[in-house]
Order: sequence, then C-alpha cells, then structure tokens
Amino acid sequence: TLADVASKHPFSTGKKIHSHHKQQWNQRKVEISVRNNSENVTEFTDRPKRRKRGRTRHPSTGDLPDIAWRSIPLDHLRYHPNFRPLPETVRDLASLEDVRNFRQASWQWDALHQGRCTTSQAVAALGFLEPMAGDLLGVPKSWRRGGLGAYHRLRKRPLRTLEEMKEELCVGPFDTAVADDRPSNSTTSNPYWKIPRRFPFAAKYMVPISKELQRRRRAQAEVYTESPGFEWSIRCAWGNVQEATALLTALNYFWQQNNNIVLKEVGMCGAGLELGSASHLLVGATPDALLCHPDGTLEAVEVKNHCPFLPNYRVSSQKPSLNRNKKRFRIGRPQLSPGIMPHYVPQLMMEMLCVGKECKSAVMVRQTATNGALILRIQRDDEWIDEMMFWLNRFNSQFVEQGVPPPTNFFLEGSIPVDQARYQEFLEWTKRLESKVEVLSHVPNDMIQRATGTFFGYGNLFLD
Repeated sequence: TLADVASKHPFSTGKKIHSHHKQQWNQRKVEISVRNNSENVTEFTDRPKRRKRGRTRHPSTGDLPDIAWRSIPLDHLRYHPNFRPLPETVRDLASLEDVRNFRQASWQWDALHQGRCTTSQAVAALGFLEPMAGDLLGVPKSWRRGGLGAYHRLRKRPLRTLEEMKEELCVGPFDTAVADDRPSNSTTSNPYWKIPRRFPFAAKYMVPISKELQRRRRAQAEVYTESPGFEWSIRCAWGNVQEATALLTALNYFWQQNNNIVLKEVGMCGAGLELGSASHLLVGATPDALLCHPDGTLEAVEVKNHCPFLPNYRVSSQKPSLNRNKKRFRIGRPQLSPGIMPHYVPQLMMEMLCVGKECKSAVMVRQTATNGALILRIQRDDEWIDEMMFWLNRFNSQFVEQGVPPPTNFFLEGSIPVDQARYQEFLEWTKRLESKVEVLSHVPNDMIQRATGTFFGYGNLFLD
C-alpha cells in the first residue's frame, strides 16, 4: 500500500535525497496509483507530469525562403588558410591559357564564352537534352532544352588569338589589390578565419549571423520572391549562393586526409587547347575549383547544391497549382543516390580535358541543407573524351558552320544509319560510366561547416 511505501521513503528517515532516489520514488508512486485506480481505490492522487522539453522544430513551410541560409560567401572563403584565390585584376596575358586567371564573376570571363563550346553548351550540343536521348539517359524533363541554345552561342564571334584577348580583356582601370595582398592566414589579422587547436575543420569561421544581417536578408527576400517564376528560379539562386559552402565541404574532407591540401580558385581553362587543324571548334571549361594535392596531383572540383525549397502545391483532379491558402514553399528532404547523373558526365570530362593532362580525375560534391553531402570521384576516360569531341565537332560542322539550326533528335533521326548506331553506342557508353563513380564519403549534416548565429532561430530556412 501507499503507507508501506511511504515508510520506506527517504523523507521519513532524514537521509540525504539523491536525484535517482526521487526518480525511483516518483515511478513507484505512479505504479501504485495505477494499481489503486484499477481497484477503485482513491487514497492517492499524483500531481500532473511536467512536459518534457523537446528539440526545437524549425518551420517546414514559409513564404520567404532564405537562399543564403547559413552560407559562407566566396569573398570570405578566399581568405581561408587552405584556399588560393585568383587576383582581382589581370594586367597582361603571356599565353592563351592565362585567361584562366579571370574570376568567374568578371565581365572578361563572361566575354570568353562567346562563340566557345563550354560545359553549359556541350551537353546540349551532344544531343543529350533531346527527347529521345534524354529518355535513354534518364535526363530530367526540366533539363531538356534542346540544342538551339548551343547553336546560337557557337554562332557568335569568339576571341581566338592572344592579341585579340589582350586588346579586349586586359583593359583598365585596374585595382591595386591582388591575391597576395590579403591578410596573413596564420595570424589574428585574418578577419574571417582562425586556426584553433583540436578543431574538426581546417579553420574556424569567425563571422556570425547577426540580427541585422537577417533583417537585410528578409527585406531582400520580400522583393525577389515577388519576381515572376521565382518558384522555379530559386533552385539556380540557391546553387549560386551556396557554392562556396559546398567547396568548403570538399576542402574540409580532403584536409582530414592531408593537412597540406589546397583548394585553388580558377577561371576558364582550355583556351589554348589544340584540337587539330581540321577543327574550328573552340572549347572551354570552368571547374568550381581545383584540388591541389601535396604530390602534385590535380583534380577538378564541381559542386551541386540541391535546393530544399519546393513549391507548396495543392493536388487537384485537373492540374497542380499553388495553394494560396497556405505558405508558398515547403521543405523537401532529398535522398542522395550514390552516383553522377549522365548529363553531368560531359561537364566533368570537359573540365578534366581543359585543365590539362595532369588532371586525371574530378570530384563532385552533392550537398543538401537537410541530409548532408555526397563526395564522389570519377576518373578521366580519354577514349570517351575522344568520342565526345567527335560529336561536338560534328555538331559544329553540320549545323553551326552551315548556319542550319539543329532539328529535334538531330543525331538519332537526322543522321545516316551508321552514325545513328555509333551515337546510340555513345549514349550507352555514357550510362555505363555511372558504375565507375567512386563514393568517397557521405558527410553527415552536422559535419558540414556553415555559418552560425548569435540569436535563437538563425538556423530557420525561412525568414517569415
């Protein structure tokens, strides 16, 4: 009975009460209370149990997505002790390949794309974004834009010679700041990074998210969310803003293997690539970075950030539409499949080709906001690259130089049967490369280095 138990309670003996004694006593009271209730005995009534405090749950829907959520800007990453940035300005070019020193955000880098088959156009010029090839390769329908964009890009006048590039690209006014003028990475003068002892990452990021920064982001979000088609363009915006954070994930992973690893910023490579006298095609590729190993090995690094924001649809019997009675966006939680989609293979192979013969592999980081990141590696395949160049030259000679826009399914329906069979084998070959992708790591979400805040709620994906 309760009286028997009470006689054994520590309160009755005057002994010191420990926390585990209290827990045992409370549990015993509950058990006896339940037993007495089952016997219609009401001699004891326990007080209500206190509700346990659980983990804070972030909103899963909202109207103002934070595309800069916990991101580390590229301007800050350039000061990282293991990162080597490009100079802000390039005053002269000694060779065609020196154009790789122009930063991706510069107007010179943009001008170099005119008339040149870069990675963004190569996948279209190969016919991978046509309906039939897309079905065979499993290319998402949202990607299938056809080959007209590549055709019009290659029809523009390119910068071919070193003299043309010097005249067009190396113009003032010049800034005085270059990469070597940044603060020393090994001292406290670095405003962004610190190297503490026994830290899980290569360096500690020292810039917290403030309430003022969050207010500015909210004001910006109220503007850009009203732009037409933002429900779809948000994916591209997220990928651009989060790129430096994903690069840092790669840097930290390889730094754990070797502390002397260096991540190097790079512009467009391949301007000086010799493709043979019979080819008039110009190519170029811009990896997101170059991974420089202590033994001299180079790897191209490409990052893909999976946007967590999805349009908050209502499902109807006719067609889906945005549910205006609810929030505009919801959080998706993608499951990362260990592989590289076939339409990314030309991009990675083109990057290895344009970086140079010393680049024997490429690393891809596929990062999410909720499910960590996959780090993958694909080896260079020179035979596949030769076949890729065959079809790119065919696109250039058959359509671009003739001034004839490519029709739908141009390599599978418009070519002679022998070429169709060869192209079909090329597509199958591309699919087989998926099985050769090496999974290096699935980095847990809590092991991805991101910016942290000084206030409650800085980790919310929405700014509502």
